[in-house]
Amino acid sequence: MVAQFLHRSGVYLGPDAVLMPAASENPDGFWEHLQVVEINDELLSLLGGGWDYPPAGPIAGDDPRFETLRTRARRVFAGFEEHPTWGWKDPRTSLTLPFWREVVDELQVVAVVRNPLEVALSLRKRNGFSIELGLALWQATYALILETTTPDERIFTHYDAYSGRPGEEFSRVLRFL
Repeated sequence: MVAQFLHRSGVYLGPDAVLMPAASENPDGFWEHLQVVEINDELLSLLGGGWDYPPAGPIAGDDPRFETLRTRARRVFAGFEEHPTWGWKDPRTSLTLPFWREVVDELQVVAVVRNPLEVALSLRKRNGFSIELGLALWQATYALILETTTPDERIFTHYDAYSGRPGEEFSRVLRFL
């Protein structure tokens, strides 16, 4: 929802042809750049993890093993700079931020927070995960965002804020960007 709003507000997310198509579980679309998702999956795999199994320890974004992925990532974003404001959405990025910091100058992060229990219940329904695993993934995700960004580089926006005061919250996020 937030990525869709940002896209409609002028944040370039890439050509429609490379954005993940809508599906039954998300009929309005995912707004995720398919090539970014692939790079994040490959990166996490190289580190012995995945979106559902964050790698142990900090990621060194300048690790020589990632040079091919960095080159691919730069190619993905070639031409994006012609747009005044651009970005991408992929929740895996919260686990791989040091890598992307080596690819993108002046990285800004919009982190959408949902109630951890709601996330855990959603993961249980969709993926069959235990509540404990869902909560652990939620914690790992936001801990990494806090560890790998500074307060000036990130904004946290709560999913529920869009139910109560959407205009105010969207304006706050747009001012940050």
